[in-house]
Amino acid sequence: MAKHIYTVKGSGDFPIDMLRYDECWPDQPADAEAIAPGNREIRYIKLLSDRYPTVHRWESFCWTVSAID
Repeated sequence: MAKHIYTVKGSGDFPIDMLRYDECWPDQPADAEAIAPGNREIRYIKLLSDRYPTVHRWESFCWTVSAID
């Protein structure tokens, strides 16, 4: 079971490599669908992980991390 639940916010291409880097995965099917390439809208994606998110690395891709549980 995931120890950390957090939300990332951004627009444009989702930094897909961050899923590997932070060892995280989308919480719900809707979160997985929001990762699809070509989406330019601002969106919030809930992620689960056993590790604490690397906030500064997300920011380097112009995505912010919030609501860390």
